[in-house]
Amino acid sequence: WIQQDPKLLALHDDVGVLYLQLNRPLDAVRHFAISTAFQQASAAAHFNLATALTMAGQLNSATAEYHKALTLRPDYAQAHNNLGGILLRTGKIDEALPHLTEAVRLDPANAQAHYNLGAARQQQKQTADAIASFRRSLQISADQPAALADLAWLLATTREPELRQPTLAVQLAERAAVLTGRQDPAALDVLAAAYASAGDFTRAVTAAEAALTLGPVNTAEIT
Repeated sequence: WIQQDPKLLALHDDVGVLYLQLNRPLDAVRHFAISTAFQQASAAAHFNLATALTMAGQLNSATAEYHKALTLRPDYAQAHNNLGGILLRTGKIDEALPHLTEAVRLDPANAQAHYNLGAARQQQKQTADAIASFRRSLQISADQPAALADLAWLLATTREPELRQPTLAVQLAERAAVLTGRQDPAALDVLAAAYASAGDFTRAVTAAEAALTLGPVNTAEIT
């Protein structure tokens, strides 16, 4: 009955949100697309559609919708963060950085934006800046396994001695391992690196073997 009156835009939006919560992004895309078709001047409508498209894995279309949202509302902090996140995931670091920098400027309390900015800076080999971004993200929201692991990795493995903090790296990596139930091979690999950095090679070997038992290691997959 919703389809009988496409102008019931709020209802389409509500149903789209429900589909996202049910992890049915393609159904969400259908409803948000109808809403957006009747609200071309709404930054929020384009943002909602972009979010659903992202969850559906349609990143090119999502990128286009985020750009539309930002054209209509340049100060849309979450749109900057989400677009920057897509660009980061697709290896377009130079394009991601301005959006992520703007996201944290507009919304300094956004932990995810600080984390994304840190990840981009890490890719750019800007180690000190990456550490600062990860630290800020964790100050806002402490129990983020990916941020904990990424910060621990940098503090344990950086070649810049003034930035290396093995003891803190172990603490952060141990927390990441606990939060992932010690079932995430990437988190355990970071833990092994932190132990090795701190000179605890027995524990490093144990953590590395546990990681290998669980499967291939990819630190980008820590959730």
